[in-house]
Amino acid sequence: MDIAFNVLRRARTAAVVAVLTFVFSRREHVGKERNTWV
Repeated sequence: MDIAFNVLRRARTAAVVAVLTFVFSRREHVGKERNTWV
């Protein structure tokens, strides 16, 4: 039971990190595009 809980927690943490990385890279890309417009 504890092992399954650890695996779920680790998978959820990895998913959160992946989403944050994706969102951050998209925001950085949009910011660069905006800077070229200005």
